[in-house]
Amino acid sequence: MKALNQNLLSEVKQYYGKDKSYIPTIHLEDGLYPTMSDFHVPYHLEQTIRGIAKAYSKKSKGLILLGDIFDVESLSGFKKVGIIPRLLDEYEQGRRLIWDLAEMFEEIWMIMGNHEYRVLARTRNVDEIAFLDSFDLLRHIANGDRLYYDEYNEEAYLLKDSEAPKNIHYYGTSVMIANDILFAHPMHFSRVYGKTVSNVITDYKLELDYNFRACIIGHTHFCVNGLSVGTVMGYEIGCLAKPMKYLRKEIRKRKTHVGFMETYITNGRFDPYRSRVINLSQLID
Repeated sequence: MKALNQNLLSEVKQYYGKDKSYIPTIHLEDGLYPTMSDFHVPYHLEQTIRGIAKAYSKKSKGLILLGDIFDVESLSGFKKVGIIPRLLDEYEQGRRLIWDLAEMFEEIWMIMGNHEYRVLARTRNVDEIAFLDSFDLLRHIANGDRLYYDEYNEEAYLLKDSEAPKNIHYYGTSVMIANDILFAHPMHFSRVYGKTVSNVITDYKLELDYNFRACIIGHTHFCVNGLSVGTVMGYEIGCLAKPMKYLRKEIRKRKTHVGFMETYITNGRFDPYRSRVINLSQLID
């Protein structure tokens, strides 16, 4: 157990230390990039996700996913009710979904969310993570690892699938820079509308020598469409998940916005005139 924790801690320090200098930088070509977040597998709205993907895949340059692909409820500190999904079952559901999306889009870029981070934070529950050789679920998906079950030894493990998609890009971070956009999944949260993205913009403006024009985040389950923070436009893109089965703390209770974002790049820069958050909750209410 001690050795396991040391290995996991060593890996996470590389990406989550106080030094934010390691931020992957990618270049996006001009065009449309649908941006989704917070699926919370196995509570994801699968038909909605697949419907959005089908509608946008042919006319877009790629798909961007901003973390919390998994819920990792079995390792959660929240009070739980009902049947708790096993982490290995969550992994396979999420793996199939992401690989299917990779068949529909030319490229996929992913960053980590706070729910994926639970795998590190709750490593005392060794049985739940025994099938992993890295704390990072998304890294396994991007690396092409499929879950297998050894019935004789009654053990589950991951093996690389030679036919896995090769167009999934993941850098092991919760933040990514693309052109003049800062994509992020913050670990902090404010129930005040727009406050979380405002805090992210302020934090990174102070710590980075980087003049970004837009900041797009997951995590909050709010839809915030173009909040101006100085010269930066801030967006919170909602979620694509059903209500969680476990009970939330009072401070976390608020109306969930189901949504995603159309992110456009024009002349190599973020296009604020065409980009928009689409709040699907408004179509339901």
